[in-house]
Amino acid sequence: MKKPTLRNLTSGLAALPVAMAMVIAVSPNALAAVEKITVFECGQAITSDKSIFSPGIEADVASDIAINCYLITHDKGLMIWDTGLADGLINKPEGVSLAGGKLKIFVKKTLSAQMKEMGIKPDQVKHMAFSHMHPDITGNSSAFTSATWYVQKPEFDAAFSKDPKKYRFNPKTYSGLKNNKTVKLDGKRDVFGDGSVVIMPAPGHTPGSQVLYVELPSGPVILAGDLWAFETNRINKSIPENDFDIEATRKSRVKVEALAKKTGAKIWVMHDPGQNATMAHAPQSMR
Repeated sequence: MKKPTLRNLTSGLAALPVAMAMVIAVSPNALAAVEKITVFECGQAITSDKSIFSPGIEADVASDIAINCYLITHDKGLMIWDTGLADGLINKPEGVSLAGGKLKIFVKKTLSAQMKEMGIKPDQVKHMAFSHMHPDITGNSSAFTSATWYVQKPEFDAAFSKDPKKYRFNPKTYSGLKNNKTVKLDGKRDVFGDGSVVIMPAPGHTPGSQVLYVELPSGPVILAGDLWAFETNRINKSIPENDFDIEATRKSRVKVEALAKKTGAKIWVMHDPGQNATMAHAPQSMR
């Protein structure tokens, strides 16, 4: 038996006549409203000490780190989820060192070039949201001035506070957002109104972190951002010490795992190099 989607779950145990009426009102293509997700390579990183992300585990273990952006193609328009490291880093082929030299970030392909290759202009993207506001996520936000920006209110307040650096935010990467139409959220948001693309709060890594539930034709997926850095974080239940609220991270993980179990959704852990290697990247897409 096929597992229920988020649309089924959020409708609850509605009376049968009401459910039938809903089915009649929905267009034949409603269940395939999302055509695809295009995964863009939006930077890379390498670490010489994976325990940065998994305290007490994998000390001095080296690892590649994937950094992706996701373009959701829906019947009603395009949505970008995360915008990666700033394209300008391509001018620093030696990379930039962080975390006392234990982490180095690079950009080998710009998001703008990948979108151009697919014939997509930034002003065609009408919806934008970030899993959180760290620089490896918001680096190219200023390219999408025509998009409506969806952000949890706690994240917005932290990003534009007097001291955003205490949250490890860099205002230079998102200062242009002040001109975007902005929707401040206090919980879930059904972006297209049909249950196929739903923003869900998942605080902990930052004050207003969020995840994105997407119903692809092949089945639902959850774009988890930095709720987990690697698949080993899921296995070992390890949480980075620099998460804003470790207990909140723990609770958010439980909720997202429960949603995945109920709906059969696959959890996409953005930074995991193994999972990233199995994905189709632009110009190919996941369907």
